[in-house]
Amino acid sequence: MYGFSYLSLQSALSYYGIIPERVETTTSVTSKKDKSFTTPLGEFTYRYLSIPKYSIGVTQKLFDSYHPVLIATPEKALADMGALETPRVKNQAEMQEHLLENLRIDESTLQQLSLTELERIALEYRSSHVTLLFKVVKRLQR
Repeated sequence: MYGFSYLSLQSALSYYGIIPERVETTTSVTSKKDKSFTTPLGEFTYRYLSIPKYSIGVTQKLFDSYHPVLIATPEKALADMGALETPRVKNQAEMQEHLLENLRIDESTLQQLSLTELERIALEYRSSHVTLLFKVVKRLQR
């Protein structure tokens, strides 16, 4: 692993079953600069996020009985996607289309996310994409 990092973005979304695709590259978020590695075990990509944004919404999972791994919560993984990899979206309709059509996330999955956690993350990120993500999820949960 590269410095302090946690599993996120497509890797975490796939782990939680939020996106249907199998992910070939393991993607993590770090407080260091972006970096990619190709090893005999696979491809690993690390994306930079500032410390205040980095530390919110991360949990530890035991992937086997010996290897604890830091991983984004589902809400955090979506926020990271919004902040780091979402193409330019201008409004809630475009964000909803991106989530449901491009990422192929089932609407019922978005309805199960924690609004409290997503709002807390959105306030910390201060990103228009993450704010739009929060608003779309909030609207879908009504």
